[in-house]
Amino acid sequence: MKKYYLPAILIALCSVIAYSCKKEDNPAPNDPPTGGGGGGGGGGTLAMMIIDNGATSMALGNTVAYTATIIDLDGTVTLATGASWSSSSTSIATFSGNVLSPVGQGSVTVTASVSHNGATLTAIAPLVVQLPGIFVVGPSAILVETGWSDITLEPLYIGTETATPYTFSSNNTSVASVSSSGVVTFNGSGSCDITVVASGLDGSPAVVVPVMVLGAPPITPPITRVVVSPDISDIFKGETVTYTAKAYNANGTEMTGAA
Repeated sequence: MKKYYLPAILIALCSVIAYSCKKEDNPAPNDPPTGGGGGGGGGGTLAMMIIDNGATSMALGNTVAYTATIIDLDGTVTLATGASWSSSSTSIATFSGNVLSPVGQGSVTVTASVSHNGATLTAIAPLVVQLPGIFVVGPSAILVETGWSDITLEPLYIGTETATPYTFSSNNTSVASVSSSGVVTFNGSGSCDITVVASGLDGSPAVVVPVMVLGAPPITPPITRVVVSPDISDIFKGETVTYTAKAYNANGTEMTGAA
């Protein structure tokens, strides 16, 4: 006679039922992907927005126009027109439209926001506002005589940007010329301007160094001899005599107009 074990049968039956009711772990092929960037909400296409200027620094007194780009999930790139712009601290930087104007020193976060396909996209970028740099050239002016030895101009920049390379030019090389390294050579008497440009700085600021070269002053040799003619000392009453005189220097050269 066969024996049946009831507990074992019940366990096997429950296992079959549990397997047939197990939920599919794999997502359906049409499930939307997750991720993306730049904001969202609503039922629009997933997209991200980036600020084209990126992380940047600028000096007080300058302005900068900000732009942003939208990148859709399918790779389509469009300009984020109509974006609104804001600064995390209006005591450091303010916006008028998309143009930022720094008003104080420090760091802020720039935020752009735009509506795109039913979603609100946002992007942020850091900005540092620094004190304006100081760009000077030494010597600031030159006054020499003809024959003076060469002088080297020394540009000096105090700030956070890179000022180099410097360029040098003279507006009258017959008076003074300047090399690419700032060495000034004096070629003749007169005046000119030497311009030094900091090409690496925003706006390529320039410093003008005025140059004046004095010529040798004219020296008139002293008169050492005067000859009077005619060489007579006696005349009669009623007679007239016309005298002439010639002046000579120590070299025996007649000094015209001196006598």
